[in-house]
Amino acid sequence: MIEELLQWAALESARKVTVQNVSNIIIALYCLSYLTNRKGRYIATFILCEMVSLSSFFDGISSVKYYSLMALCYIALYYECHRNKDRLLVLIACATMALFELSMSYDALIYPNTQTAIWHGYSTIVFLIHCSIILSTTNFIRTRLAFLSAVRYVYDRYNFAFIMYNIGKTTARKN
Repeated sequence: MIEELLQWAALESARKVTVQNVSNIIIALYCLSYLTNRKGRYIATFILCEMVSLSSFFDGISSVKYYSLMALCYIALYYECHRNKDRLLVLIACATMALFELSMSYDALIYPNTQTAIWHGYSTIVFLIHCSIILSTTNFIRTRLAFLSAVRYVYDRYNFAFIMYNIGKTTARKN
C-alpha cells in the first residue's frame, strides 16, 4: 500500500523534477506564506535544513545522524509553535515532519546500504509535508480580506470610473 502511494505521488519521476527544483518551489511557497502570516520561524527552519543538506560541512556524518539532525530542527520548530500557542493543525504538521525525519533516521539505521521505498520517495514526501505546514499556517480568510482591502484602497485612491471612461473614449476614437 505504501509503495503504491509513493509511486502515485512520485512527482520527481513523472515530471523529472530535481531536488533543487523542489527546494525552490518550497522556498517560494514559504515566502508567499510569510507575506500572509508574518511568522519567519517556518522559513527559517526550512533554510536551516537546506543549509545542512547542501553544506559540505556535514558531508562526513552518517545518514542516521543527518536525519536525526533534520528531525531535531523540526522538533525545535514544534516546540516554538507550541510555546507560541499556534493552531493544532500547525502542530500536527510540524510533528508529522519531525516524525518522518525520525523514521528516515530509523530506516537508515536498519537498512544502511539499501535504498528502500521510503528513501526513493523522500523528496516527494517532504514536499507534501511542507505543503501541509504552509497550508496549515495560512489563514485564507485573512488573506482574502487583505486582498479585498488592497483592491478597495486602489479603487478609492484612483478614480477608476474616470480612467475607464477616458480609456473608452480614446479607443472609440481609434475605431
